[in-house]
This record gives sequence, structure tokens and C-alpha cells, in this order.
Amino acid sequence: MAYIPDWEPLGDALKRVMETGASEEEAKTDLCRAVADGKIHVRVRIAGSDRLFRNGNVGVPPHLKPGDLDWVQSRPFARWPIGPKLGEHYSWISGWENRPLDLIELWTADVIEILCSGGVEEKSSTTARHETAAIKALASHLKSNPQMKITRVEAADWCHEHGYNLGTRAFNRVWAEARERAGLERIAPPGRKRKSPR
Repeated sequence: MAYIPDWEPLGDALKRVMETGASEEEAKTDLCRAVADGKIHVRVRIAGSDRLFRNGNVGVPPHLKPGDLDWVQSRPFARWPIGPKLGEHYSWISGWENRPLDLIELWTADVIEILCSGGVEEKSSTTARHETAAIKALASHLKSNPQMKITRVEAADWCHEHGYNLGTRAFNRVWAEARERAGLERIAPPGRKRKSPR
């Protein structure tokens, strides 16, 4: 079994979340929201230094968006506030200061627990047996309609109509597995983008 590091760069976390069946856009948005809400611990490095700072010393933007981050280089485009934790004020020469960062890493266990395993509420309401039944039924539906390009939204509606009430994470797992069983790619290719109104 491969070693799973305690901290991982943005690209690895993104790949991990997409393996649950989420699209790249969904995975990026979920990661940003979870980091901004403090659900996933972060570790950052100030550019040009070896110093690493963790939660409490890092001011994560409250409305973090996918476009705010360089997912390949694992760093933010803008400067982030770095400062003292409560009780450290006397030992810091300066207070909070916006600093350029050249690395962001996420606590792997948080990524897995929050975005890959389903929350406590979801686990209690959706059993593994229920998911397995939903996968089997949805795969059969996809196989019987090969000429139809069934979208994720349509598949979620179909599951709901047929009594498979799944949370977001559970449906992502079901959708990916059902597609694979139906002989399709686990992650559907992106559809045509809507034209923006002018």
C-alpha cells in the first residue's frame, strides 16, 4: 500500500476529490469552500523562505474561489495575511502582514474526511448497501439508454425519482461507479458551455 503523506499540494488534493466522481470545477469549488470555512487545515510557505505557517497564523480569504489559486504550482496568486496566533502577540516583531506565498499544502486527512468519505450525517442516512443498489440500478438505466446523453443532473433526478435519496458525496460515488459499470468513462466529458447573456 502506498504511503499517504500528512500534507499534500493542491493538485494532489484535487485529484483525490475528483476520484469520488466530482468534476474538476466541482472539486475545486468544494476544496476552496472547505479551506475558507476552516474545515481543511492549511500549511503555507512565505516565498523566498523556508518558514512554514499553519492554521492560526494564516489568514485564509473568507470567499476563496478556484481562480484565486494556481492549482499546478500549489500557491495563491494574491498575498495572504500571515500573523500571530492568540497568545503569540508578544513574541512577534510585527503584526499581521500580507505576504507572498509560494506553497499551499492541505492536511490530507481533512481532505479525505470532509470531501472523500462523506460527512457523519450522510453516512447515517445513506448505507453502503443503499449506494450499491443505486449504482446497480443507475448502471442498468445508462446501459438501456446508450443513445441518450444522460447528464449528471438528470441522473440525480432519476435516482431521486426511484427512491435513491443520496447526498452530494454519495451521488458522486454512485455516478462515477455506475458510469464505469455501464462501459462509460467515470467522469463525463464537460458539456457545451452556455452562452453568457450580454
